[in-house]
Amino acid sequence: MSIRVSLWPWWARFLVLACLCAAGLSLLAAFGSVGGSWSQAAPGIGLVSLAVGAVGAAASQRSHRAYTEAVDGVSAADRSAALTAILRGPLPTTPAVRAATTRVGKVYLDTAERSWSMIVVTAPILVLLFAVVAVAEVQAGEPTAAAPYGVLALLIAAGTAWSWYMPRQVRRRLDLLL
Repeated sequence: MSIRVSLWPWWARFLVLACLCAAGLSLLAAFGSVGGSWSQAAPGIGLVSLAVGAVGAAASQRSHRAYTEAVDGVSAADRSAALTAILRGPLPTTPAVRAATTRVGKVYLDTAERSWSMIVVTAPILVLLFAVVAVAEVQAGEPTAAAPYGVLALLIAAGTAWSWYMPRQVRRRLDLLL
């Protein structure tokens, strides 16, 4: 979850996660990968999306509090500058923004470290699972049904690479600030 989204209230994080899940599951249903017709799949998609949104919002509460504390006491413009500076762009020169950027970076690294152990276990399993299902669909003569699974495997692999790269980028930025 992005730093800016992590700063949003729980209900906004819930809505974003639920909508993303609903969109993804709807695409799977559109390709016929979720059995039955759309009218049969819609209630399940809705329930799963609400559950994913609720679990995601609850799971992100710890990082929400930490990020909120990290930018506490700085103006909205300084907060935006700190959030941008930790990932890219020029380093801040104002002491308050530098301090907020440093705090945000430390929270980011802590959050990334906590989530990496889960990512490194689950991501390869999911990539393998989706790739196997995609290959099975192609072998069964259903390449259209295989496409979403192949895309999911690629997205998870790309997300894992991103989750490995970004903490290193933030650590380099923090080293320049300290």
